[in-house]
Amino acid sequence: MNNKRIATTIFLVVLALLTAWFSYLIARPYLKPILSAVVLTVVFYPVHARLHKYIRNANAASIISTLLILLLIILPTVLIGREIKEELTTMYQALSASKSQDTGLLPQLMHVVERVSKWAGQYIDLSEFDPKAMLSEKLQQASGFVFSQTANVIGNLASFVISLVVAFLTLFYLFRDGRSMVRRLEVMIPLEPRQRRNLIGRISGTVTAGMYGVIAVALIQGLLMGLAFRFLQLPSPVLWGVLTAFISLIPIVGSSIIWAPAALFLFLNGNWVKALILIGWGAGVVGLADNIVRPYVISKVGHFHPLLIFFALLGGVQAFGLIGLFAGPVILAIGQALLDLLKEESRRKIDGI
Repeated sequence: MNNKRIATTIFLVVLALLTAWFSYLIARPYLKPILSAVVLTVVFYPVHARLHKYIRNANAASIISTLLILLLIILPTVLIGREIKEELTTMYQALSASKSQDTGLLPQLMHVVERVSKWAGQYIDLSEFDPKAMLSEKLQQASGFVFSQTANVIGNLASFVISLVVAFLTLFYLFRDGRSMVRRLEVMIPLEPRQRRNLIGRISGTVTAGMYGVIAVALIQGLLMGLAFRFLQLPSPVLWGVLTAFISLIPIVGSSIIWAPAALFLFLNGNWVKALILIGWGAGVVGLADNIVRPYVISKVGHFHPLLIFFALLGGVQAFGLIGLFAGPVILAIGQALLDLLKEESRRKIDGI
């Protein structure tokens, strides 16, 4: 009888593992939009719960909450996109004006290349080096690359739309049925009710803190970089501010991808005062938002040491991509919660003895 029970248990465990594996294979193409929807649900569920108090119909409340989040994402994107379009038009006009060789961006780039080649010519033979022809060729190659990527962007548009539909459809069902899903999950966890609530609460709090940290760092870095470009009279401050906000998702290097090349261009172009100001502002002010604000926000909510959060963010991004900004701290939170549970069980055994 015992052997039959053991065989049944092994069969069920193997079947469950196979089912979980095949379920993962089915969901793998859409893991990113699904995980994004989970993060948005955790962050905005308190707002949805308040809305649900006034709108009793679960479907209607979930639809309204989903549409509000969609509007919250689309409206700023459209407004910023209009500003970026104007700045891109200005940049295009500047590139077009450079064809005259008297005004525009090309003479400035030529000046930088000539300064570098003059300095390098003191050490190596550059007699056959034609900076004008080289720069023109590289600009043509860059233009060709942009046009060649247009087809890829159009091709990926369908995939993006599908991912967007999956994300918001998942968001709707998580709003509507999320509470019952959590209850089923709690029943499956072999812990006491208080321990289950503690574990799920820590995960939820860490995800929320991670979201707040990402938004705070993106807004702060984008705003600070845009102000720096505006103050230094550099072109397209809104465009570079928005790009900085997106690139801020990359821990450590983040905003330096924007301000370092700009500072180098200013320095080689003779504007060394502006270059030093931009370096000091980027490394000393903008960089602090990434390396201090994000770990600080998450550490305060999860009661972690900021250094642990720093490595959790860095390792999470390397292991899981951008979703690692949430996965890294969540794994850390689960680990700490499990250690606390083990300590609690150890104390119980000691007290029992």
